[in-house]
Amino acid sequence: LLIITAITIVSCNDARKSETYRLLEDVESYMWDRPDSALQIVTSIDESDLTTKELKAKRDLFKWYLVMKATNETPEASLLLSAYDSFTSKGPSSERFLSYLFKGIDYMLSKDYESAMKELVKAEEDSEYASTYLLGILHSYKGLIHKSYYDYPATISENILAAEKYLEAESMRRYFVTLDGIGLL
Repeated sequence: LLIITAITIVSCNDARKSETYRLLEDVESYMWDRPDSALQIVTSIDESDLTTKELKAKRDLFKWYLVMKATNETPEASLLLSAYDSFTSKGPSSERFLSYLFKGIDYMLSKDYESAMKELVKAEEDSEYASTYLLGILHSYKGLIHKSYYDYPATISENILAAEKYLEAESMRRYFVTLDGIGLL
């Protein structure tokens, strides 16, 4: 009886973990274009459903980005730091990539462009499993950093790479916005 109870508890936890994991995977598929909707879902996840450190870190990582994009407010640094520490030390490649990317964005928001570029370069080095859309975002931010240094050739180069990635990802809106930005330089 004790063994059956233990198995039931473990399988319930695994099912809850799986359900929450699938929910976060689903959020990741649309958070880039619909941050408001994604933020509502991420903030509705109950703490008790975050049964592993990885699930909590992934939720915190997404929440950090979504608060920034959906509300234009500076998100809590603790959300990013816990996820960054968790994923950059031993996390899956896709989460490491996002951790480096978001940390680079965080540094950029605080105008620490040197540290931002270092994090974005780490993201690029760990981008084997990143989608072409995310690589477009990465190159867009690298272009913004080059622009802050008035390095227009590097800005244009990064924006061309970003536009190519957006086109490959079939994100025509971002593709044309990026091309338009190049024309304004």
